[in-house]
Order: sequence, then structure tokens, then C-alpha cells
Amino acid sequence: MKTYVINLASAINRRQQIIKQCENHQLNYQIINAINGKEIGNEVISTVTADYPTCALTPGEIGCALSHLSIYADLIQNQLDYALILEDDAVLYHSLKETLAAIKPCISKKKPEIYILSGIDNYNPLIAKKAGETVNFYGMAYGSRSHGYIINNSATQFIVNHNLPVKFEADRWTLYRDIFGLKIWCLDREIIGSSDLTSTTSALHKERICNSQNRGYLKALKKTYKWYQFKRIKNVLINKISKKRPQKQNLIQMVTAINLLSTPN
Repeated sequence: MKTYVINLASAINRRQQIIKQCENHQLNYQIINAINGKEIGNEVISTVTADYPTCALTPGEIGCALSHLSIYADLIQNQLDYALILEDDAVLYHSLKETLAAIKPCISKKKPEIYILSGIDNYNPLIAKKAGETVNFYGMAYGSRSHGYIINNSATQFIVNHNLPVKFEADRWTLYRDIFGLKIWCLDREIIGSSDLTSTTSALHKERICNSQNRGYLKALKKTYKWYQFKRIKNVLINKISKKRPQKQNLIQMVTAINLLSTPN
């Protein structure tokens, strides 16, 4: 399976760490230079972003979305059926290889699907998809994060068609499901963590917390999509009945995996 790794050119340590992990897991990876939204001029950023600056998306969010969109375009151009997308703060757990092998035979080549391998907020145990003998995927109830997921060709085409120019952040998974009907699968535990456990070094995370203006704009934008409210209410009711929180990864295992990143070969 082709693996794309998003990395800012200036983040040398992160690039070295993720390369080491990819090689340890024998992944067929390609480093993609992330687009730094703060380095994009206003004239360009207003061209590639819908209704800018009224949309209130931050330069970091726009750059992140464009980075993921550039990968989708490459996946489409090279006619790949699917690919694993990683951000450079990803921590790959030992069960990744088994999970990737299980996904390959079951991922759809026609219906748009995304498999979230990082932690999410809630999942629905009543909506399940078996992958191999030991891996079960579930319908995502709520969640974001984009540091580790698999996306198929149909889903990339769908997102490129609907999010270019950029309207939404890269990881608006719940919205992609409710508005566009993408199937978003997840696990009952993460198998790709983050080296930034508290998001203290993530400038993008800090931007999103402070960006209350965008939430108001996004709420209005959602209402412009036909049947959005109906589909949202339907999913809210379904998930309210049966949603569950995924199991937390054992903290010792997480810290051990992160410590291995700084261990010399």
C-alpha cells in the first residue's frame, strides 16, 4: 500500500522520526512537502479558499487542507485504488501491519470510504465491517484528526470536487459523512497515535481552539446543502442510542513507542 507522509520542510526532526518508523514498518512511503499556509500570499490564498477571509479559516487550516488535497490529486493521477496518509507527528503501533493487511481485501473500489486509524471521539458498535479474521471496523460517530488514515480513490475524487476551493478543514470527517455521505470507518482503539500527546507543539491545534468565528460561518454554510439537516439529525439519533468511546491506548505502550523515535538505529 502506498503511504504518503506530510511534512513541513522546516520540521527536520519530525521527518527523520517518521521516516525511521516507515522503514521499521516496511512501508512504501513518499514524503510530501506540506503547504505552509502562513507563507501563502493573500492573493493566492483568496483564490484557493472559498469566501476568504469571511470563511474565517486560518492560514494553518488552509495549508493543511491543501496539503491533503495535493495528495488526493496525486493518488487520482496515478490511479491508485487507495493509500495510507500520515502526518509527521504520527506514532505507528505494532498492530499497524496486521491492520493494513486486513483492510486491503475489503476496502471498496467504488463507494467512497475512509478508514481512520488514529483516535476518534466515539464510534457506533452497531455499524460494523469485518476486515480479515481479527480486525473489526465500526461506523465513526464523531471525530476529527488526520494524522493517520486510509482513503480510497472514490473518496479522494469526492473531496477534491467538493473542497476545492477550500471550504472545510482536512479532517472534517463528521461533516463529510453528514453532507456528502462518505462512509467513515474507525477502530475501537487507535493504532496510530501522535507524538504530541497534549497538542502543545501544534500551532494548528491552537488556531482551531481560538477560531470561534469559523464555527459560526460553518454553521451557516452547512444549511446551504440540501438534506443536510435531515441527514445530520438521523446520524445524531442513531449515534445517541449506541455510540461508544474507543479504548484508550495503554499509556506505557504509547510512551514506549514515542521514546523509540529518539533511539539511535
